[in-house]
Amino acid sequence: MKSVEKLLLGAILSFLFVTNLAAVEVSGLNETEVIVADQSAGERNRALVDAFAEVLVKISGVDAIAESPEVAAELRGASRYLQQYRYRSDKVAAEDETQSAIEVLKMHVSFDQKAVERLLERIGRPVWGKNRPQAIVWLAVEEQGSRYLLDSQSESSWRALLQEAAAERGLPLILPAMDVEDQAKVHLMDVWANASEELILASQRYRADAILVARIYPTSAGSWASRWTLYANPKEEFMGQSWNAPLAQTDIVLGRGVHAAADMLAARFSVDGSIEFNEQIAISVLGINDLKQYAKVSAYLTSLDPIESVTAERVGGNSVIFKAVAKGGEDALRRAIALGKVLHERSYESMSLEADIEAEEAGLSQVSRLYYRLP
Repeated sequence: MKSVEKLLLGAILSFLFVTNLAAVEVSGLNETEVIVADQSAGERNRALVDAFAEVLVKISGVDAIAESPEVAAELRGASRYLQQYRYRSDKVAAEDETQSAIEVLKMHVSFDQKAVERLLERIGRPVWGKNRPQAIVWLAVEEQGSRYLLDSQSESSWRALLQEAAAERGLPLILPAMDVEDQAKVHLMDVWANASEELILASQRYRADAILVARIYPTSAGSWASRWTLYANPKEEFMGQSWNAPLAQTDIVLGRGVHAAADMLAARFSVDGSIEFNEQIAISVLGINDLKQYAKVSAYLTSLDPIESVTAERVGGNSVIFKAVAKGGEDALRRAIALGKVLHERSYESMSLEADIEAEEAGLSQVSRLYYRLP
């Protein structure tokens, strides 16, 4: 019975993620804010190190990147990568909820993103580009003796903490509307019990690339516990991977869950900086019938993070063969293309002899080939 259920789950996931991918272009990966005591040079230099560490996490996709010796050495020279900084006053919530918000001074810092990416490549660490998978979060919370679901309009502090943790990693997260349509498909106990089939089907309307399911509840010791599961394309190794975040306070227990999910997604979709080769790849695209469609596909391929260069090598009928140079090779390029909705992959078995002849005529018969169609 379990094997049948697993096959069914895989089929549902395959339908959901192959037909409805909706990657998001994330901005501000090179920026962050840190709280400072004053505007002195010493405090500014200390804050720059903290800010640079946060930006390295966002751009690399590795939560613990600052712990590596080669990165620790670079942190001391954070000012070399600095673009600009500015100060602003802000108010943050007091630890004691009965007290008023506390006014603090924040330093907003921007670093040179291209320089940071070159640094990561030089020391052999991954680079997670701006095109990132979007995840919908089904989060059930138990507090003060009752349970509820977090939705996109929730005023709960958990929503603010979720957004803060996602921003720290540059991870696009959305919450369900929990409108009439959602309520007809998903109940609180579905999320609490991680009812995978119900949640996966209910998530289809949001066109997300991944589904993050979690429950958070208090312990008798006064801390918080949580259980997390990340669902993604069944071809990925983390399909249905679950974990417990260590016991902690509210912001930490939620942050740890989000950071773990970000680590898993980044490990799959980032470009490995330790891979030093660029591979030449032929990309055959069917369904290009006019100049507008050609421009759309060409611009899309150029925008992909692994692409170093791309040119049209052969145009004929309703197909175009592009020659691309991809950092990280065929696998990295295939994953990047899969995050968008622009192109649908065709299996090699569906290729005609004509496609092989076209590639040979374009001088690309000896390179890796990928086959797609424009819907």
